[in-house]
Amino acid sequence: MTIIGGTLAASDEINKKAIFDLSNGLETHVSVKTGQEFCLKIKSNPSTGYGWALDQPLDETMLQLIGHDVEEPGETAMPGAPQFEIWTFRALKLGETAIFLKYVRPWEKDTPPVKMHRIIVSIG
Repeated sequence: MTIIGGTLAASDEINKKAIFDLSNGLETHVSVKTGQEFCLKIKSNPSTGYGWALDQPLDETMLQLIGHDVEEPGETAMPGAPQFEIWTFRALKLGETAIFLKYVRPWEKDTPPVKMHRIIVSIG
């Protein structure tokens, strides 16, 4: 993975997963190849009840959600320490689309998100 003009770019290997760290800022630009699987890694603290969720439906003609997992903390992690959520997608066709994530407690339906993150995905 390299940084090109402020944009994270995946490896040229189409089938190799790229991992993009979303822990900084409110928007991230990523570049991937058609057919490539890639992961979005974002800091979370499930012990508080908060977690990341899709804020808007995906454009399923462009992206497929493969999975969503929480990275287990190491053995030395303190209780309540932040963890990372890993969202895995597959790029389906050429173009550009966006993924919108929100940091919420799922049971608090009328409460605005604590954080939001937009990921602009360029598929080449």
